[in-house]
Amino acid sequence: SFHLLADTRLKIVKLGCFAQVIEYIRGNEDDETLQALGIVVIRMLVGNDVSLKQLFLAHGGMNLIMALHQYKEGIVKEQAAHTMFTFRRGQFIHKLSSEKRCQFLFI
Repeated sequence: SFHLLADTRLKIVKLGCFAQVIEYIRGNEDDETLQALGIVVIRMLVGNDVSLKQLFLAHGGMNLIMALHQYKEGIVKEQAAHTMFTFRRGQFIHKLSSEKRCQFLFI
C-alpha cells in the first residue's frame, strides 16, 4: 500500500504535476480559495516523501509557499503555514538514508 502510494505520487510528479500546480497557484492570485486548494494539492502530493520534497524544492515551490505566507492573509496564509510546518516536521520524522532516497527515484 505504501509503495503503491509512493509510486503513484512519483508518476504524477514525473508528468510535470509540480510545475503545473505551482503555475496554477501563481495564476490564481486573485482567488484565494483556488490558491489554497493548490497548496493543499502540493502538500498531498509530497506527503512525507523526501525525494518528492526535493523535487518540489527544485521547482521553486517552497519559495512560492514562503512568499504566500508572508504576503497573503486568510486561508492562503494558513495553508502556506501548514505546508511549511508539515515539510519541516517531515525533515525530522523521515530521515531516510541516501540509498532509500535513490530507490524512490528509480521505482
